[in-house]
Amino acid sequence: MLALLPVICAALAVAQAPPNYTAAEAAKHVGETATVTDKVDEVYQSAKGHIFLNMAGKSPNQAFAGNFLARSNTKGERSLSLGRSF
Repeated sequence: MLALLPVICAALAVAQAPPNYTAAEAAKHVGETATVTDKVDEVYQSAKGHIFLNMAGKSPNQAFAGNFLARSNTKGERSLSLGRSF
């Protein structure tokens, strides 16, 4: 059984590679962990320091939007929140 551990770990690592979608395709995959690759058409930084990225179109007609919030996590890193714009 212990001899199978490396094989099981390798299989899990391959199985967990996230799929890659365009901004238009991402709307069909809400709730999944994935990579979204497309052209960033617009970047905006608010007065509070939030950074907004619009992909596959400019606001309000972008297919996909993401934002970096100005606040940092406990390690001093900034996180990216992504989601479809409504």
